[in-house]
Amino acid sequence: MHTIVFESQDKVEFNVEKFDGKWLLNGSEVTINILPINPYYYNILIDCRSFNLEVLTLNGNSNTPVLRVNNSIISGELRTTLDELLNKMGMYKTIAASVGEIKAPMPGLILQILVKSGMSIKKGEPILILEAMKMENIIKSPVDGIIKNIKAKEKESVAKNQILIEF
Repeated sequence: MHTIVFESQDKVEFNVEKFDGKWLLNGSEVTINILPINPYYYNILIDCRSFNLEVLTLNGNSNTPVLRVNNSIISGELRTTLDELLNKMGMYKTIAASVGEIKAPMPGLILQILVKSGMSIKKGEPILILEAMKMENIIKSPVDGIIKNIKAKEKESVAKNQILIEF
């Protein structure tokens, strides 16, 4: 089973799952047809409703895609059966508690920093926008915490794995 949990700009959350060859949208079975236009653009038909989907970012390390569906930006989290099991066991809470910094997932240019030192932040809240390969990547907080130090500056080029924010 694979699950994708999405949250839209207006904070509406929905789940898409594929289980035993069947698609479920918020627990209800739906028919989904996916037509790839290129590796970043898709036309998706969900029960005869058409959607244009553009992959803006896909951070493979944290399985967090950011998509444009029609004209709305949504972010998501990809989960496997193992992810669900580890989450139920509380393993992700232990891992999240140990995160002390955010590193650049790829080389790029810092477009905007959305936080300040001393600011309290919740898991999943946007921290900064990194432009890489002509795409804007919204970097989100992996944990609840307080920003201790901002090591990056707006309009600054950064290297992969360069420390950007410390908690």
